[in-house]
Amino acid sequence: MLPYKCDVFDLPGLSWTPSEVRDMVIELRSLASTCFPSLPDYQCLSLSNLRCLDDKVLVVARCWDTNEIVAFTSAVYYEVPDVGTVLHTGLTCVHPSVRRSGFTSFLFSHLIPHVLKSYPSGIWMSNLSEIPCTLVGILSITSHVFPSLLEPFPSPTHVLIAKTLTSSYRHHINAPPEATLDASTFVFKDSRPPGSPFRTNPFDPDLQHRKKVENEYYRSMLKKEGGDDVLQVAFLDPLKVAKSIQARRTTVTHSIPEDTFMSAKL
Repeated sequence: MLPYKCDVFDLPGLSWTPSEVRDMVIELRSLASTCFPSLPDYQCLSLSNLRCLDDKVLVVARCWDTNEIVAFTSAVYYEVPDVGTVLHTGLTCVHPSVRRSGFTSFLFSHLIPHVLKSYPSGIWMSNLSEIPCTLVGILSITSHVFPSLLEPFPSPTHVLIAKTLTSSYRHHINAPPEATLDASTFVFKDSRPPGSPFRTNPFDPDLQHRKKVENEYYRSMLKKEGGDDVLQVAFLDPLKVAKSIQARRTTVTHSIPEDTFMSAKL
């Protein structure tokens, strides 16, 4: 028997009681407190908004024996005019004791196929990160990714999704008022100000992807001192995703290197 189990909750806030929502948020905050020095009241970590799980797809990994949460990812749906429903990758946390054990890939291997059950023809998605490994990981499983080496210019759909997310849904990404989107590069500047618990060093050797060309492409877009994010807009194509997930999905053990995804921002 595997030492971990994984549950997927689709828009749980629409069916759970306020008490059930609060209990889950408290559990998620307990794990998140091991990953970040402080916790903002937002996304699936919000104690002030009992509707915080209404628009989320929550994937939770627990120990079989203790039922303790060891990792989770919380993606969010939002609406874009003339495009429809878009998925944002959201917030991912992995307990420090089991990092570099393949957990993020494990979570995403449950999240993405689940989402595609509801959107069998595919769905547009967004991802915001300053971690090269994350950015290359998203590139590896999606299509029509901007920015990327294969998409030098954004399409009208890319632009519409990016502008809608960064203007109308800033609460989903915890973006401060001073953060601005460069519409030509999709670099979201000053999105992680000094003191932000989510700020990282994009040049940290542990946060790089083994695909060197793609890794350098994204890293070159980021400041060495951190603080900016790359906003990727991409299409989840079921055929490409199926091939990618099948190649990556494996039993989670403490010896499996986690080099496909790292914790994406928000």
